Amino acid sequence: MSMGRVLVAMVCLFVLLHGLAAGLYPGGTWFHRGAEGYDLWLNFLCDVTQPTALNGAPNALGARLGVASFAALCGALGALWWHLAGVITPVAPRRGRWLAWVGTVGCLALVAVPLTPSLRFGHLHAAVVLLAVTASLAALVMAVAAIARHLGSHRVLRAMGDALVLLVTLDAVLYAVSLPRWGVMLTALPMVQKLATLLGLGWMLCLARLAPLSAPRSETA
Repeated sequence: MSMGRVLVAMVCLFVLLHGLAAGLYPGGTWFHRGAEGYDLWLNFLCDVTQPTALNGAPNALGARLGVASFAALCGALGALWWHLAGVITPVAPRRGRWLAWVGTVGCLALVAVPLTPSLRFGHLHAAVVLLAVTASLAALVMAVAAIARHLGSHRVLRAMGDALVLLVTLDAVLYAVSLPRWGVMLTALPMVQKLATLLGLGWMLCLARLAPLSAPRSETA
């Protein structure tokens, strides 16, 4: 199976598993602990991985599905970076290798996010999130730069990538600003995270259709 097909399969699996986990989530957000059910705009993606929901109710099955959804998301991101690396490697082998390995670091850090739930690990969870976002953002910037340089005709992909860089950067900044005031986070933070996620999933599905570039040439940068 090609890496592009793996990417599509992992994106679909993430949507399915996260949807099930959200449906089972008892309730509670960092802004309204007593809320019932999953709030699309006020719950973070990792909230569904908590064995005990933020409103205090047990969430054993939902947490397992939530962790599985993060594993699928990691698989999707890993497939994305290696697929895109394969697309550009014929014309830019060094850039392709860097993209693949930097993206892999971000994926490995992302794996640790649901394994260090915030209610139990506090600031360690925050540090893991920041590492995952930083490495993934670096890979994203490299990917957008590669699209601009080697896939100039794909203007929609470039525009989506540029918008995604802005959203992920804004999300990281809002998250970092919220850390000193833990528990008093900005309500825009989970909203930006969801917008970035939705745009990212669409961008990945579009990129999955790309084939490796032809006419290899020496990389000069």
